Amino acid sequence: FRVYSCQTVSVSSRVIHLLRRLYKTNTIKYEDIFLDQKDRDEVVAMFVALLGLIRDGRVKVTDDGDHITFIRKAKKK
Repeated sequence: FRVYSCQTVSVSSRVIHLLRRLYKTNTIKYEDIFLDQKDRDEVVAMFVALLGLIRDGRVKVTDDGDHITFIRKAKKK
């Protein structure tokens, strides 16, 4: 048997990470979201965080045919 160690990565930490990036740039291309994720656990947590942000309406998704772009939605006043 092989023993694998696994790191716990919280989805909420990935939400914060993604929102911080969006506050700096306002848009992120899909392929750039996962560049700094070190392992599969981080990629999965980031993807789940992204789905949650889309579901909650905090980010908007656009597709120009070549790239999927995530745009931070402005808060309603």
